[in-house]
Amino acid sequence: MRRGRRCFVLTVLLGWIILGPAASARPLRLVTEPLLAPVAAAWIESLPDASRQTANALTAVQALIQGRADAAAIARPLTPAERRLLPGPVLSLPVGLDGIALYVRRDAPLQSLSLGALERLFFAANRCHPAAPPVSLSRRFGLAAASARHFQFSAKVGCGRALATAVTQLSRDRDVIDAVAATPGAIGFASASLAAAAGVRALALARHPGGRPVPPNRITLRQGRYPLTHYLYLHIRSDRQETVELARHALSPPGQQVLERRFAALPDPLRIKALRRLVAPGTR
Repeated sequence: MRRGRRCFVLTVLLGWIILGPAASARPLRLVTEPLLAPVAAAWIESLPDASRQTANALTAVQALIQGRADAAAIARPLTPAERRLLPGPVLSLPVGLDGIALYVRRDAPLQSLSLGALERLFFAANRCHPAAPPVSLSRRFGLAAASARHFQFSAKVGCGRALATAVTQLSRDRDVIDAVAATPGAIGFASASLAAAAGVRALALARHPGGRPVPPNRITLRQGRYPLTHYLYLHIRSDRQETVELARHALSPPGQQVLERRFAALPDPLRIKALRRLVAPGTR
């Protein structure tokens, strides 16, 4: 009897060892911001049972922290404070390029701005960039704090400060562009990946007053010449093979071709460097 019970226990343990990982495996859970959703949907097509949820960048990061997501596709890096809250190893990889464009109505006489003029418009004072003359634009629109591009704009133009109270904050990039189109004398910041609405155009930007203005397009983004260029990121749980496969596909030539339907692909040296980090994921 004792020998039979011992055999039963050994059989159960052996079955758990062999079948346990497969039994406990779950589909990959990806959270993506809305502008990246079509790209992310194409990336996970080959992954069995992978699920995708759309949310703003802050919600996507919270899902990673709370263990409700295995990967997040957003347009900003993780902050040091967010990394300290992560429950496991997370690898952050650049997977593409976008830019923050400044949109005005087509009838506005303004053709370009410097970063100093932008800082004065959206942050009410010059603390980060050379001072620039005031610009006569009566209404300012931007993205709400939960947005990745709010984070990027604040970091690159305002040194991380909060937007001025006069800036109307909206939840979606398209809402900003539509608000500018409907408001005489308005300016707003949103993703450069969107086609401007009728009657709206994107301004060229100069790093310094009197500097050469650069328009936001795929060429200037890939060359790093546009002042408000930023990376698109894939943050993955590096202890899951499915997330590694997702990142590898996103960084492959076919994955980059999908991304380039809306954004700018990574230059090859950066893409290869990111792929190498998947082989040795100790580097974040």
